[in-house]
Amino acid sequence: MAIDVLGARVAADAVLPELRDGRGTLLFAGGGYALHPSKKYSSLSVGKAALRTYVQLLHEELAGTGVHATSITIMKTIGSEPRFEPATLAQAYLGLTKQPESEWQHELVY
Repeated sequence: MAIDVLGARVAADAVLPELRDGRGTLLFAGGGYALHPSKKYSSLSVGKAALRTYVQLLHEELAGTGVHATSITIMKTIGSEPRFEPATLAQAYLGLTKQPESEWQHELVY
């Protein structure tokens, strides 16, 4: 929780004052355990689910301000196949920063 949620909150609180009068995108890295919890990785599952909820609420709070908060929920291991290569994921993140406001969502499941 300290890493997934508190870390995200501290980071958002640090940059939001700089973005509120303009525009920008806050990107958060989620994980598939948020949607499909694992008993073996219960702490990670709870942390990612909490992060997902935090970003959804932050997204709603920022609606209409010109600032976009979103997460990418990565459903497989990074590097496990071409779609999950770091460069490909980076392009997905970059694409979120270029979306028109009418297309903004709190999450991209990838």
